[in-house]
Amino acid sequence: MRFAPIKTQAQQTMLSQHRARAGLVKSRTALANQIRGLLGEFGIVLPQGIRLLDKGS
Repeated sequence: MRFAPIKTQAQQTMLSQHRARAGLVKSRTALANQIRGLLGEFGIVLPQGIRLLDKGS
């Protein structure tokens, strides 16, 4: 069994920030895909990409 070295408080803080950011990016992507899918049901087709979705406003 391999043991990992104990992380410092600064390392744990950085890892938690990365995890939080990854979760936000994942939920933002899911929401953009949901919006694109709902608009597609009404015949409005948008290209993929978060930035392209924002250009409509």
